Parts: sequence; C-alpha cells; structure tokens
Amino acid sequence: MDAQSVDHILKNVVLGKHFDINNDSFDHYLNELKDSIQLIKRIDYSDFLVDAMLLSPDEKDADFFALCLKNSCPIWSNDLTLKKQEKIKVLTTKEIILLL
Repeated sequence: MDAQSVDHILKNVVLGKHFDINNDSFDHYLNELKDSIQLIKRIDYSDFLVDAMLLSPDEKDADFFALCLKNSCPIWSNDLTLKKQEKIKVLTTKEIILLL
C-alpha cells in the first residue's frame, strides 16, 4: 500500500466516519503523522512471518510480531493475551509510562 492509498483510507473511511474535520485540518494532521510513521512493506519483513505466525497468540498480530523479530524490539499493547509468549516483550501503556 502506498502513501496515497493510506491518505485516501484515512480521509474517506476512518476520519470521515468518526470526526467532523475539514480537509485542511486533516491534511495538517496527516502531514504531522507522516513525520512520525514509517510504512514498511511486507516483503521487508517476510523472512520473519512464519516464526511470527507460530509465536503470536492471535494470527492478526503476526505482522507486528514479525516486525519485532526483525527489529529486536518490543510491542506496545494492552492486549494481555500477547504476553502469553516469551520471545517478544509486550509492554502495556502503564509499563511504558513507568519507564519514562
């Protein structure tokens, strides 16, 4: 998915249904988000997907687990079922706040 597709989905599907926001405001906030978010193509972490699918308690989270395996980093989630495995550290919001 390219950046234009993400823009379109956010503007027309997600934000359009949930927020009363004009296009200029949306574009401003979207540009701020783009400075903080990096889109990663699945091909860039596909070598880790099989292990991630076996590891993740929820198959919908396998992509996140694959990225964590590739980058040796934790997951930020309040979904306690993700803590049922021991290979990827899962941090809740409360745990992150305590680290700050």
